[in-house]
Amino acid sequence: MTWKKTIILGIIFLLLGGAYWYFEIIQQESHIRKDLEQRRLLSGVSRIYKFRIKTRSDIVEVAQDTASKEWWVVHPVRYPADNKQVQVVLRAALGIHYTDVITENGHPQHFGLTPRPWVEFSAQGITFKLGDESPTGNGVYAQIDESDSILLVPLKYRRALLNTSADLRDKSILPDIELIDLDSVEIIRPDDRIALERKGFRWWITHPVYEKADNKIANELIQTIINEKATEFFAENHSDSILNRLDAKQLLESIFYTTDGNRYQLSVFGKYFPNDTIFEYILAYTPDKMPLFEVSSNMLAVSEISINDIRDRTPFSVSDADKIVIRSGDDFVFRAKYTENGWMMQYPDSIALNDEKVENILRTFESTYIDSFMNDGNFNPSGWEFTFYIGEDSLPLLIGKNVGKNVQLKLKTRDYYYLCNNPALMRLCDTNLINYIIN
Repeated sequence: MTWKKTIILGIIFLLLGGAYWYFEIIQQESHIRKDLEQRRLLSGVSRIYKFRIKTRSDIVEVAQDTASKEWWVVHPVRYPADNKQVQVVLRAALGIHYTDVITENGHPQHFGLTPRPWVEFSAQGITFKLGDESPTGNGVYAQIDESDSILLVPLKYRRALLNTSADLRDKSILPDIELIDLDSVEIIRPDDRIALERKGFRWWITHPVYEKADNKIANELIQTIINEKATEFFAENHSDSILNRLDAKQLLESIFYTTDGNRYQLSVFGKYFPNDTIFEYILAYTPDKMPLFEVSSNMLAVSEISINDIRDRTPFSVSDADKIVIRSGDDFVFRAKYTENGWMMQYPDSIALNDEKVENILRTFESTYIDSFMNDGNFNPSGWEFTFYIGEDSLPLLIGKNVGKNVQLKLKTRDYYYLCNNPALMRLCDTNLINYIIN
């Protein structure tokens, strides 16, 4: 056999193999798809633009707006739909298929299909019902329109389609707000107000004190509020008359200001059990939406948070300081400045310092952790003052006395003081400090 004949035979076998694969495998898959399509309860329907679900508790109708393509609940009220949950319903409705024909002429009432089926779903002119679970638990009974056939479909589809009007309504309360888009936040309670302002990527408390906030806690607090979802729709409007009738007490009001000038507000109320101090409901509303929402206990936690929970416990960012002034009464003054050659003493002498030991002083303050914020008027100054300069900004710190295991520390410009768990601070209050950082 010549090499030409060998190539020709190879091509022939390749073509024969391809033909077999097409006619056997592709055709087999085509038959499977056709069979599955015939078994679909919405056979022939490829897209749904409006659907109706009737359950044993209510009826809901959902439709897609032709202009915006957004989904809306249109009955029993007109309200934006939960798009994610709508997609779950659509996938289930378009995918539901029967796995077995139980009987060609059964009595629907024996299968939970009349008079009150679990689910009655209608879309694109087709209606099907889902009834009871089969005794073996391998599916639920179904019936298409008025067909006499009783079918069996996988149980997962009843779970996906068993939705009430509340399930399909959008449960977001505030619009989607990104932290990076916020300029400031106010949290107003009956007895106080907390104000936060974002500077760059850091949050600052601007009321009732002016201090750095703990960025992680501030972000978590704000996200807890803006991400809150309704657990129930308590009422279709949030009128004062409803709140007064409930005798609901206001817990907090949160106001968000965005960098583009928008303002969003969330008001939270609590309804106590009769003759009790435990809340029966936590309710919330926003002026931009009509309903009165029932919300989670997360909002109760927000209403109880203390300003001290938000304050930064390691606020002394002095590692970038380029100048230090240390005083002890009128007798001891020390000044040092960072130059291109490292740290240099400026007073009482002009001499190079041990850079590592100066940096150690900075780290001592940088790592100081605040245990408690005190405003009892009991600060007892030791006479030592450390002032750190970063460019034009200064941070003057007064060291007080030991209180148990803690050390008193106070910003010179503040009325309150801190109890800090850092005994190394007291070791810096020594006139031999100069000798330490020279050697």
